Amino acid sequence: MGFARRYLVNSYRLLICVYLLFFLTAGLFSGTALANRSYQINRVEVEAEILPDGSMQMREHFMVNFQGTYQGMFRWINKSQGMKVVDMVILEGGIPYEFNPGDNHGPAGTYYISDEPGRFFVDWSFNATDESRNFILDYRILNAVTLHEDTAELYYQFFGDESDIDMERVNVQLTLPEGADKERIRAWGHGPLYGEVTIESPQLVTWEVSPLPKKTFLEGRVLFPPELVPQATSFSGEEALASILEEEEKLAREANLQRAIDRTDIFLGGIILLGGTILTILMVCRFKRKFKPTFSGDYYRELPADYSPGELGVLWNYGVPGSHDITATIMDLARRGFIKIEEYTPEKKGWLGFGRKNKTDYRIYRTEKEEEMRAHEEMLSKFLFSAVAQGKEWVSFKDIEEFAQKKKNEFSSFLKNWENNLTNRGNALDFFDKSARKDRLFQAGLGLLTIGLGYLIYTFFDSLLFTYLALMGAGFILAIPTIFLRRRSLRGTEDFVRWEAFRRFLLHFSEMPRHEIPSLIIWEHYMVYAIPLGVASNVIKQLQVVYPNLQEGDYHFGYGWYYGYSSQSTGGLAGAFENMVTTTTNSMRQSTQRATSSSSSGSGSGGGFTGGGGGGGGGGGVGAR
Repeated sequence: MGFARRYLVNSYRLLICVYLLFFLTAGLFSGTALANRSYQINRVEVEAEILPDGSMQMREHFMVNFQGTYQGMFRWINKSQGMKVVDMVILEGGIPYEFNPGDNHGPAGTYYISDEPGRFFVDWSFNATDESRNFILDYRILNAVTLHEDTAELYYQFFGDESDIDMERVNVQLTLPEGADKERIRAWGHGPLYGEVTIESPQLVTWEVSPLPKKTFLEGRVLFPPELVPQATSFSGEEALASILEEEEKLAREANLQRAIDRTDIFLGGIILLGGTILTILMVCRFKRKFKPTFSGDYYRELPADYSPGELGVLWNYGVPGSHDITATIMDLARRGFIKIEEYTPEKKGWLGFGRKNKTDYRIYRTEKEEEMRAHEEMLSKFLFSAVAQGKEWVSFKDIEEFAQKKKNEFSSFLKNWENNLTNRGNALDFFDKSARKDRLFQAGLGLLTIGLGYLIYTFFDSLLFTYLALMGAGFILAIPTIFLRRRSLRGTEDFVRWEAFRRFLLHFSEMPRHEIPSLIIWEHYMVYAIPLGVASNVIKQLQVVYPNLQEGDYHFGYGWYYGYSSQSTGGLAGAFENMVTTTTNSMRQSTQRATSSSSSGSGSGGGFTGGGGGGGGGGGVGAR
């Protein structure tokens, strides 16, 4: 793949992998953390009873699962004006904990309290490791009920919005004194909109929430006849029924509007996600339908077109030239007499000055041929003999690798320009469906616009969670596949199927009758196209069968442009030539990778390798230690 396009493709792929790995590893690490030390409040049962003096007797059952070791829990209750918490007792299995009169937690089986002006705090100690425990908090709240002129009111937060842990299920049962008809009882619940409040009977009101998320309160409000609490001492001196009903009507309208928004959010999110998926599928299906070529043969025994091997690489790889196309271009320039290639083995000074042979390398020399090169060939030649050679009459592959390592930016800039030149040449040759490019740009733009809209929704309408997630998901669904949505034009398809048939011919020609096989000098021309087609090694091996040691009479393969193979080569000319093609391709690939890799960090900082409501009293929360 070309540097620029390969970078874009890999960036998109990396983005997808980052998202997937983020959610996967987040789940794994959170699971690991839970396995080390965590606790869950599986269920909370609250039994509350209004007493004749307007106080409320509370009995809270906490069913808790501990993973890891814990030594205690705590609970705090926020107090509104006039409210007081008394008679706190902690029980487990029917056995009360011992009161600790100090101001810090004590040994297991004890508890202490801290009664502050706005908060009542209780902490109880125990030893729990990988087990479930059930705790009961028994206490009474004085002045829980307020007497108005026309009604009695309990307005109380059973749990406030300060807890840092979810409670999987919370059930509250409130018992009222006897003596009222069910019609005179009114009850409301404040908190998560999926919670339920039910007037079971004249004496029983229940609230149920599953789950109760952290930082979320559960609040109850009950109106009942004042005569049920004749000994109550907290008076407002006002008629409050009408204003309470008006307030709750307003809260109900807001809650119902939010429910409508939530339903619309879910429906709209589903439509957006489904629409984006369907549009992407239709687009993919469209581009999977290729133009039907007129050619249908198994083999094509001559070059299907007269363009260069680099241009073939653009057609073959959907517009993305690569390092093998540089190899093919160098070989083609040598075959046509613009350059010559010489194999040599450089010597290095070893220990005590003795010569130590290095691996085989190749020198490229420019000839004096005056014919005009193609634009991408001229660009490559100028880069090799001006930028890399730096005044020498030849350039080696080792020189190219060292240049790519030392001057990354300059090498990368050349690669990008060279690949863009070839890509533009492919467009000029009408290899690809131009309407496909417009459709890809449209879909990519639509995907990015959808993602941007999702971000705006998240910024200004954070309640539309499903719509936001659907827009982000649909945006990625629309945008990501556009990298792969491309189609060859009718001309490109006609040429491509012929090149496929030519490739099959290259793979099987040694099995054909000798009179059907071109001469060796023609195979030099074919060979440069075998490189972008990925079958150069196969062709060389088959040529040895037909032309032993790549010779035909007095003519040998590479005559006039490839020299020096006899010095260190194994396998004769065929082995030397195959090694030269492989070495050239590997050298170009390594140079590309070095030039486009991340810089290394000596400091260890990463980089490349070297080598609603809320007005009631109560509240508070619960936690563990």
